[in-house]
Amino acid sequence: MKIRQGFVSNSSSSSFVLYGYCFDNKDYTIEEILKEIGYNYDEETEEWYDMFDELLDSGFYISDNGETGAPRGKIILGKILGEIEDSGYFENIGIIDNLNDIKGEINEKFKLFLEKVNLNDSEPVLIIGNRMS
Repeated sequence: MKIRQGFVSNSSSSSFVLYGYCFDNKDYTIEEILKEIGYNYDEETEEWYDMFDELLDSGFYISDNGETGAPRGKIILGKILGEIEDSGYFENIGIIDNLNDIKGEINEKFKLFLEKVNLNDSEPVLIIGNRMS
């Protein structure tokens, strides 16, 4: 029988590149942002998790803690440009020759919230992170 010594983990992670915004989370929660962009949150059923998955499936991402890729005290949101999983599998959206198109997608998706926090005229940035999956 083999015995493993040292750190053993059942969790996996993925690294990602996001084009979007990073801002302080002292005034907003992810739930509030999701409500602002048109999702309804049900506190009893915690249905916002399903909506978060829907957002992710459409290529967008939002995070407010280190386990999901945000720096301490920050919220990140935007469009995922690429992702590498523990298995080495790389997924991306292809060759990007115009970030303005992606900025337009981000601004359309998060328009109401970006206006509320006065980020609608700000330039998105590249955010590189790692998240538990």
